[in-house]
Amino acid sequence: MNASIATTMLRAILRWWWLIVLSVSLGVGVGYIVRSQQPDLYFSEATVIVGADSNNPVPTGVDSTVLDAYSVLIGRNSLLQPVIDDLGLNISVLDLMELMSLETNRSASLITIGITDTDPERAAAIANRIVDELIRQTSDRATLLDLEFINSQIEDMQNQINNLQSQYNQLVQEAATITSAFELNQNIEDRGEIEKSIQELRTLLLSLIENAPRSEIQVFEPADPNYFPLTANSVRDLLIAGVAGGVLALLTIVLFTYFDDRLQWDEESSAETILGMRILGPLGIIPRNKLPLYVESMPQSIETEAMRQLRARIALAAGGDMPHILTVVSYDSGEGKTLTTANLALESAQTGLRTLIIDGDMRRGDMHEIFQLPNMYGLGDILQSNEPLANLLPNVLLDSGYENLNIIPAGRSEADPAALLGRTRLNNLIDLLSKRYDAIFIDAVPTIGGSDSVFLGEISDGVIIIVNARRTRLSSLRRSKDELMAAPNVNILGVVFNRVRLQVTSKYNNTYYRQTPALTPEKLSREMARSGSGLFGMRRHIITTGRGERLFSVSACAARLGVKRRTVQGWIETGHLQAESRFMRQWIPESAIDMVLSQRITTVEPPTPASGVSEESPDSSNGTHGTPGDLRAQREAILDFVSRPNKSDSEN
Repeated sequence: MNASIATTMLRAILRWWWLIVLSVSLGVGVGYIVRSQQPDLYFSEATVIVGADSNNPVPTGVDSTVLDAYSVLIGRNSLLQPVIDDLGLNISVLDLMELMSLETNRSASLITIGITDTDPERAAAIANRIVDELIRQTSDRATLLDLEFINSQIEDMQNQINNLQSQYNQLVQEAATITSAFELNQNIEDRGEIEKSIQELRTLLLSLIENAPRSEIQVFEPADPNYFPLTANSVRDLLIAGVAGGVLALLTIVLFTYFDDRLQWDEESSAETILGMRILGPLGIIPRNKLPLYVESMPQSIETEAMRQLRARIALAAGGDMPHILTVVSYDSGEGKTLTTANLALESAQTGLRTLIIDGDMRRGDMHEIFQLPNMYGLGDILQSNEPLANLLPNVLLDSGYENLNIIPAGRSEADPAALLGRTRLNNLIDLLSKRYDAIFIDAVPTIGGSDSVFLGEISDGVIIIVNARRTRLSSLRRSKDELMAAPNVNILGVVFNRVRLQVTSKYNNTYYRQTPALTPEKLSREMARSGSGLFGMRRHIITTGRGERLFSVSACAARLGVKRRTVQGWIETGHLQAESRFMRQWIPESAIDMVLSQRITTVEPPTPASGVSEESPDSSNGTHGTPGDLRAQREAILDFVSRPNKSDSEN
């Protein structure tokens, strides 16, 4: 394993450390639960010595085969069944053998019999009873009756010796108080006779013990109850379970990292290309409270500096000058394509260049959301129309609120975006705009959405591909490249690693689909034609007050302005949009919506072309664009245009 792979594995382990901790915890937890469901076990053991007698307690010359023979005898039914019957155990011989363990010490001629049981006293009793039965069955010099008789005689002799010793001690005490010589001599004679009798009894006792029948096996250490459960084994089992969980998690991380083809940004890597495309660098992690236009909200940050460096690298990749028309694409949504486009354009505008953003994602574009603008008329509408482009530009160009920066939103055309982008009208529009703007940034459809991005790439001077570090797969980047390179005139400048170390979730899941709001403009138009009032208007989106004023629901207001519900809610919360509560719902007066339109929409006339540059366009023969009227007239013209019913609707 080379240093690069080892570094990658180490980073993966450091990244997924919580998985290792979780696996270890789960292993220990499962082991503890399993162990807690089992009763406590206690262990007791008794030890016997083979070949010892009273004269030589240390056995000598015991063959190892003898110990093996006794070990086999302990496990026979003929020895264990009497133990079960005597103790009243409700188990079989096989069950008792599972509870029993044998250990042989050949050098010391010892056999240790261990018993594991849920009752500590019963475990000791079983072990001792097995030892007794073993000794009884191995006795070869007397029957059990002979042993009992001899043992009773030994006990009687010991009692006689104890009585004579007591008499002797009493005579010794009396001798200390005797004053008569006769009595003293008598005392001495009596003590002599007692000593003689004690000596004779001791000699007889020793002879009886030596000649008593006994087994070759003697008890070396009896079993005592052990009231401490086998916790050591429990702790060991828990440790094994924890280690097994950790090893499994570690193995999973290593295998996942080894076979994972997701792109990863490596500062230490010397690679300058990927799949033959130039690596333009990374973009940093942006705090949520600084989004979306972070080049404005945090201009001195390292993240904004990374954006400036990216712009410089794009210029170098294009040959030294920033591309006049730059298209930004990605494989899937959620990879930062739109955010990167907006901040690149804003940074360009801050340098004094007349900059334009075109939202080319007519399927689900939301560039207008970033700048808090409505999306009533845009690229799709102007491409679908047959009117002269120069006449339509004042209606589609919006002021972003930032100096030198204009926006063309995606619009709300229902036509097929790929068909619209494939028309020559797109080329005519770009030619017209390129004469008025120094820099044009196109936010394209992700390549997973089809060929839309290819058409936008062909009309551009360069294309950059945004990938999400640790999310976009190498295979996905390859598909994006193949999709773009299918057209001969697409110039891929390089790849940008965005959101380094940041994991995001795709809003598109596996397929790219059109954004379809719950209330479309068509439904809104029909709702406006039959707006009701009072209780019967509770389920409608537009109601009419007693004064004749129409009230719009939040969804209807969002559909009217072409924004999302949360945008309308934000305007209501910040006071930019007045609302009132009726029937436990929020309603916005139509006058308040018109006020927002007059405040938020500031259309602009396309900048006049530079001196010496012809303003003729391919559509100039169809009409001319005159000087704009006052601002109010422009707004009224837009409202009249977007509210104009379709021909098909008027016919119905």
